Amino acid sequence: MSYHKKWLAHVSQEEIESEASDFVSRVCVGDTLKITGEVYSALCVGCGDGREMSQLALLNKHLMGVRRLHGIDVNKSSAVKARGSWGFVIVGDMHYLPYRDDSFELVYTRDTFEHAISPIQVISELARVSNKYVSIILPDETWQMGHFHFIVPTTVQMLSLGEKVGLLLKSFRSFWVIVGASSLRQDIYVFQHG
Repeated sequence: MSYHKKWLAHVSQEEIESEASDFVSRVCVGDTLKITGEVYSALCVGCGDGREMSQLALLNKHLMGVRRLHGIDVNKSSAVKARGSWGFVIVGDMHYLPYRDDSFELVYTRDTFEHAISPIQVISELARVSNKYVSIILPDETWQMGHFHFIVPTTVQMLSLGEKVGLLLKSFRSFWVIVGASSLRQDIYVFQHG
């Protein structure tokens, strides 16, 4: 039996998914920060359990300061879990962000945008509260039919949405992650104000 099969036999599917999620978080946050450089304020939209917020703080030391890192999630139990991370977390809807214009240098969201009922409304809100960068990480289109996804925009659609709200694409990258017997592509879009 190979090492990989022995390892799989001794861990639960939940542990595999958690390790994969940690890895994906590190890669997505790391790639975003390579493009944006150090930032002094950030909002994590759809912060879930706070995993991304913790990665943002650990990989960008400026965000460990008081009230420089915020998170928002529509799910109350997720927001409660995230409150143990590095930032300030509230319950709220990405379609109507309760922040002033230009509040954050970076607005970051991973595996959240595809749940938008109105993608143009959400990207407008992300752009409105950002004064410099918006990073949107999406799963590949094959995930569109499940997981309560309303739309997984193509690259052309994402560029068009960004342009409509004054965002220009600074960088785009795709990478694949193997989780158990399945694979998942993640697309990283980093926009900046034009």
